[in-house]
Amino acid sequence: MQGGLQFQGQAAAPRNDRPDVVMAVLAVVAFTAPGMLLMGLSDDPNAPPNPMLRLYWPPVYALVLLLCVRRWRELARSWAPAILITLPVAWACASKSWSIMPDDTGRRAFALLLTTVFGFCLGAAFTGRRMVQIIAAAGLLLAAGSVVVSVAIPRDGIEQLVNVGDWRGLWDTKNALAGFMMIGALAAACAATLADGHRRLWLASFVLCVFDLLMSRGKTSLVCLLLGLALLAVFSLARRGPVRAVLAVWASGALSLAAGFAAFLVPNMFFHVIGKDPTLTGRTQIWAAVLGQVAQRPLTGFGFAAFWNKESVPAMVVAKQTGWVAPEAHNGWLDLLAQVGWVGLALTSVGCLFGLVFALGRWSGRDDGWFSPLYLVIFLGMSLAESVLLSGNNLVWVVFVAVLTQLLGPAKPAPPLLRAPRREVSVSTAPVPSA
Repeated sequence: MQGGLQFQGQAAAPRNDRPDVVMAVLAVVAFTAPGMLLMGLSDDPNAPPNPMLRLYWPPVYALVLLLCVRRWRELARSWAPAILITLPVAWACASKSWSIMPDDTGRRAFALLLTTVFGFCLGAAFTGRRMVQIIAAAGLLLAAGSVVVSVAIPRDGIEQLVNVGDWRGLWDTKNALAGFMMIGALAAACAATLADGHRRLWLASFVLCVFDLLMSRGKTSLVCLLLGLALLAVFSLARRGPVRAVLAVWASGALSLAAGFAAFLVPNMFFHVIGKDPTLTGRTQIWAAVLGQVAQRPLTGFGFAAFWNKESVPAMVVAKQTGWVAPEAHNGWLDLLAQVGWVGLALTSVGCLFGLVFALGRWSGRDDGWFSPLYLVIFLGMSLAESVLLSGNNLVWVVFVAVLTQLLGPAKPAPPLLRAPRREVSVSTAPVPSA
């Protein structure tokens, strides 16, 4: 080419990851088990076995395994987080040998294993940017579906007996809707901070998820979302210079101390604001009763997913002591202790600890809009009130495993569809005629 500019060194055509992204979005949607209420199904481990329910999960697991096969190279490079994540899951599976309900433990442990595999695949096979976009896209679909069901079929989409008027959308409880919308809203907010050309879509997803969350009146999930958004603002401010970073840290510390003093000095008012009472709706009584049973098997526990079975003797003792039948301890760590003992709790704690350390070490290099460290903090906070640790067939555990894999795994290149090809420019001129 003579005259003008000549572009050389064009990058090779990148791998098209769109089919894998679509598969991942569908799998994220499926792990929320949407529409089970409409089909008359329940994923409660204490519910009688339902043949229709057993037909629901095998295709989901097959989709996960297919995605793992397609992205096996990326998964092989993330061996370090795989070890940390596998240890507590392997212990939970091994607990079948000493479980008081071995059949239930085996069935639920298998579900936990496949759920963990998908979380690991989601975090290892995709970049942080892709991962948060996948979760945000799934949140948009679920939020839109919940609006349709709640408006078109209010008998199924809105609570009719307890908490009348609260939305439950595609699920059987308002808390399920609130929890999934919290995850979707946080992912959409983080995706909106990334320059990918789809900011309006992610903002629309955020608004729709928040709308569903408010309609569900799920206070715990709303508090978690507000915490995540506050931390997102702090992180964004901290990147703009050392002075603003110091101010952001001091401001967040001051707010945390203020909340702590409020809980200590005026507990009644503090708990009223968050919609609880000082006994946390009787949960402190449950905790004391469960600890009494844990003392019988402190190291190994009673078996994964076995303690709260309706035929479990320890659960019957707890019900007799508290005066009501509790489905769980409403504390993830205490539930974990009752199921897999101090050994399982220690193995799980190691992964969480490493995740926090690496989140601090890599805080300035996040490519997921801060979603991974934000969700890790929120998840650990949720674990103090809900049984979300080692939870099979649950998106909350899937996303936790994914962000832990992101934090502990190797750095990944930018997504091919979002990375501009490198172009080298050479300037050529017309030849000079000889005299």
